[in-house]
Amino acid sequence: MRATGLFGLRLSEMIERPEPFLFFGILALLSPIVWITLCHHLVHLAIARYLPSLRSGEMGDPVKTWPDLMSWWDGLYGWMVAALSTMVSLGVFVLFLPSMEVDFVGDRPYLESSDAIASVAGSAWLICAAYLYQLETLVQQRIRAASQAQTMPKSPKASVNTPDVELNRLRTQMGLTTIKKYKR
Repeated sequence: MRATGLFGLRLSEMIERPEPFLFFGILALLSPIVWITLCHHLVHLAIARYLPSLRSGEMGDPVKTWPDLMSWWDGLYGWMVAALSTMVSLGVFVLFLPSMEVDFVGDRPYLESSDAIASVAGSAWLICAAYLYQLETLVQQRIRAASQAQTMPKSPKASVNTPDVELNRLRTQMGLTTIKKYKR
C-alpha cells in the first residue's frame, strides 16, 4: 500500500474516532511546557556550575537531574505568558487593522504599512510579557514576606517608662536631638 493510501486510511479512521486526534492535539498544546521546563532547569544548572555569582538567594541548589516543582511552575508560567502575550498582540493587531489600507488584490492581502503594524504588535507582545513576569515577581515576593513573617519569633514588648518617654519628647522639642535611653 502506498504512503498516501495509508495516510488516507489513517485519516478516515481518525475522523470516525476523534479520540486519538484530541489526545495528540492536547499533547501538542502542552508539550511546550515540558520543553520550557527542561530548558529552564538546564540553564540554572549551567549558572550554578559556571557562574555561581549570578545566582540569587531565593534559588535553591539545582543539583538534581530532574526539574523540581519551581522549574515546572516556570515552564507552565512561561507558556501561559507566551499564549497571553500572543493573544494581546493579536488583539492590538485587530484593533489597528481597520485603520490600515488593505488591498485584497491577488492571493494575499497587502498592507502598505505592515512593518508599522508588526512593530506595534511586537511591542505589545513584549510589554505584556514584561508585565506578566513583573506580576509573578511581586506575587512571589509577597508570598516570601508572608512566610518569613510567620516563621520569625515575636519579640516580647519592652517595658517603657512613661516619664522617660515624656522627658525624651521634651528634650527633642527643645532642640536636644540626642535621646538618652533609660538605664536600669
